[in-house]
Amino acid sequence: MGKEYYNLTVGYDIEYAVDSIIYDDFNQRIDTFSLEFKDAVVDTFTDNEGRLSYRIQRYYRQDSTYAWSEHYNFTPLQHPRAWKLLTEICDLLSWFFPSN
Repeated sequence: MGKEYYNLTVGYDIEYAVDSIIYDDFNQRIDTFSLEFKDAVVDTFTDNEGRLSYRIQRYYRQDSTYAWSEHYNFTPLQHPRAWKLLTEICDLLSWFFPSN
């Protein structure tokens, strides 16, 4: 359960809006930052363990009036209870599946 929420078809992309709210106790200010992200499944490859793997390119922009800029690539790897995202910087366990 939950694995079907991650579409790994080459050519598939998904766009989403993200807001970050920063609370500054020292200056008593609240700042809000908004960005749009797009994850695009761009290619497949065989990893060093012989598994079919997918390269996903993440893009970002300030809003729809800006062009998309490349952010970084990552590779999702399915574990029994979660997706592990292998990035250029670090590995993240993400998207934990609900209990059966």
